[in-house]
Amino acid sequence: GYSPDGSKLVHVGGGKAVVRDAATRAERFAVDAEFARFGADGKTLFVLAGDEMRTLDAATGQFAGGALPRNGPDARMPGRNGALTADGGRWAEHDGWTVHAAGDYAARPTLEGQGPVNPGSLLINHGHAVAFSPDGKTLAGIHARSADFARSGPLALWDADHGRRLGSVGGEPNNPVHSFAWSPFGAELAVGVNGAVVVH
Repeated sequence: GYSPDGSKLVHVGGGKAVVRDAATRAERFAVDAEFARFGADGKTLFVLAGDEMRTLDAATGQFAGGALPRNGPDARMPGRNGALTADGGRWAEHDGWTVHAAGDYAARPTLEGQGPVNPGSLLINHGHAVAFSPDGKTLAGIHARSADFARSGPLALWDADHGRRLGSVGGEPNNPVHSFAWSPFGAELAVGVNGAVVVH
């Protein structure tokens, strides 16, 4: 993703977050990370690495004095993913089957409505995306099954404070969600499902 002012971009792969100059694509620095995003001020870079959520200087990659226990889930299936809020206080991770919340919560919420882990079942061809709304109040994530098993690969929306399920999109038989993206102000979601993009 890009920094708020558009001057830098970060991409993650092979256990590294690489920050580049957006205009020239020249590498500025690389750090250990599985997931990363720029802070809202553009001066910080938040990364999930090892067993920590670290706050780094976005210009240099140097440690900027903040680290929290990550408490990440174990990978249950291929296709892990993660998301962080713009203030770095909260994050969520996808273990390949379900979505988990972590970070600065009064109590780590259980995200309602997800079916039990069942790696021995038939694999569902769904996405593994997870992302907070721009204001950090709503968490969206694609998970394998609803708790009542009526949906496979739905996109769920949760209240980020309490883990209360607000609703679902897709996941009907042969209709799993593959991808999604929030609009810049969080009023809409573009959802990739059944070979098309639908805006909600």
